[in-house]
Amino acid sequence: VYVATGFNKWGMTSSAVLFRSGNKAVAFGDLSYYWIVERQPLAIKILTEKFAREDATGYAGSERLDGKLIREDAIKLLGVK
Repeated sequence: VYVATGFNKWGMTSSAVLFRSGNKAVAFGDLSYYWIVERQPLAIKILTEKFAREDATGYAGSERLDGKLIREDAIKLLGVK
């Protein structure tokens, strides 16, 4: 699970850390005001060398996205007690 650890920084954590007291666990509301923008289009690489022994082909894909909440009053956060 990836979580925001600061401005434009992401880190990995277990789901047990997400549900600690004081954290915001659930967002609900009108999510149409959360805009997602494609920063770099989807790129697919074919991996032939790694899978050559098994006579198979692997694929790796990546895409860069960005998101922003346009209206803060459209979303409410539910915290953990």
